[in-house]
Amino acid sequence: MSKIIYVCYRNEFPVNEKKNISRICNEINADNINANPSSIFKDGNICYGLSNPVSTIKHNGRNILLGKLFNESDSWQEVETDYPDGNYLICRSNGIKIELVTDLVGTRTVWYYKDEEKFIAATSQRAIIKFLKDFQFDEGVISWMISSGSLGPLNSWDKRIKRLAPGSITLDLKKWELNKRKNEVHFSYKKISDAEHQANLKDALEKSFENLNVDFRKWTLSLSGGHDCRGILALMDKAKPAQDKIETVTWGLRKAEQEKKSDAYVAREVSNYFKTSHKYYETDTKEEEAIDSVFTRFLLNGEGRIDHISGYMDGFEIWKVLFENDIEGVIRGNQVFGQKTPHSAFAVRSFIGIPLCKDFDNLQKFNYIQNLEQKLPEQLDRQEGESLSTWRDRLLQEYRLPVIQAALSDLKFPYVEQFDPLLSREIIEEVKTLPDHLRDGKCLYQEIVKQLNPGLGYASRSATKDKKEIVAQADFVKIIKQELSTQHALTIFPEDFLNDVNSKLKDENQTQTLSIASFKRLISSILPLKMKKKIYKKVINPSLNNNILAFRLAIICRMTRIFNEDTSESSL
Repeated sequence: MSKIIYVCYRNEFPVNEKKNISRICNEINADNINANPSSIFKDGNICYGLSNPVSTIKHNGRNILLGKLFNESDSWQEVETDYPDGNYLICRSNGIKIELVTDLVGTRTVWYYKDEEKFIAATSQRAIIKFLKDFQFDEGVISWMISSGSLGPLNSWDKRIKRLAPGSITLDLKKWELNKRKNEVHFSYKKISDAEHQANLKDALEKSFENLNVDFRKWTLSLSGGHDCRGILALMDKAKPAQDKIETVTWGLRKAEQEKKSDAYVAREVSNYFKTSHKYYETDTKEEEAIDSVFTRFLLNGEGRIDHISGYMDGFEIWKVLFENDIEGVIRGNQVFGQKTPHSAFAVRSFIGIPLCKDFDNLQKFNYIQNLEQKLPEQLDRQEGESLSTWRDRLLQEYRLPVIQAALSDLKFPYVEQFDPLLSREIIEEVKTLPDHLRDGKCLYQEIVKQLNPGLGYASRSATKDKKEIVAQADFVKIIKQELSTQHALTIFPEDFLNDVNSKLKDENQTQTLSIASFKRLISSILPLKMKKKIYKKVINPSLNNNILAFRLAIICRMTRIFNEDTSESSL
């Protein structure tokens, strides 16, 4: 998918800014591909630029759609009227207003900036900062990056830039005022039998896949050993024209393909069952790729929004190959069907991706971290009368998909488009009618998937290297230590804090952390929920792996350096 920067001036559009937008688009392309030439459009006081434009983009004058719809229609161009079904970002204008629109759960992120002179929207924070020619670090990012490995609920790297929550924002060009519309998430359970719920959800799934309009020659399904992509494959196989062949792709460590119960091994079995054209890509670090180059590319492609580096240790070779082989997009298995039964508020926040610094015992031993301000926004708090399971699944739609999963999607967008068919409006609305017991453990969805492909097993091990192992590699530890020892790092963090973190870095996994993790898995598998709650509350105090803590601090240091360099280059 391309990245876009969409600029509107309140009055006359400056002469040189079109050229500036073109330069910015070229500079934010992935550095390991020969990207398509940037595309620039200007009409009056509006101008937008597309980096690495691809054929999936829809555009008509000031109106542009990045993403994919279930039902093809031109009405997506109509300001404040049509909100289609699909995964997308829309920028549109009728000359009176400009509107930015996300899909129902905000699968792709748009950032915006407004002052008295100009309005800027972009899928890249770097693009906005380059355009503004200066960087104002939002220190609120620090606590969230430390505790969750992400930017958190409300933050961008620059304090002036805002993230659009799922919904839309409209700029009245005459009044120069913004108006927001948020997609609210409300569960309204239907009092019908489990069998009726199953029939309704299955019907929603089948109808959504009947409207799946993809060219199977140019799209590939990301296939693992789990239920989500398995369901997609079975439904695609059922709905596709008989002559079409489904392309599937899996990635992981070289050795994983031979390990039974790994995602790689099971995916191959599933591919054979459905007779797909399957490819496996190894994520082992390439010998010619220095770790520092892998780390830098990971940050540039995703703009440091997330610390999930495990699948990208090949230096984004997978995505380079897909792009160079004219693959337009990847079909993914993001979904809203639920998760395992939560035993505590921390379990909910941990799964969603918003644990707090105060949740971790070892973080409280750092005076610097104790003094950081961090508070969960009120709208993300558990509501009165809301069960843990309903809270979990509301936050799945309000936070995990638009923040955590969208950040992961951003890593691939410099190369390919992405589509999540399990996030159709019909499926999402049907899930909101399910009682907790049918969403816990993705119970109802998993039952449907088992009926679609009986007899096939499921993976119990990931094919990629664990993040804790990666950041404990000697070469990676060296990079982290170097980053935390720079003068720039001292402008962000106290010296004694950095020294303390650096002193605890190890070249191997911390045995205590691993033993706690193993103990958690053991009790989770054998104990009833009530007993688990007591043990987690009284015995197990979560601890954040120190190498991961140091890695997250290194992300902050390196990204702020990148932004400062961006503004320096912009002034040339």
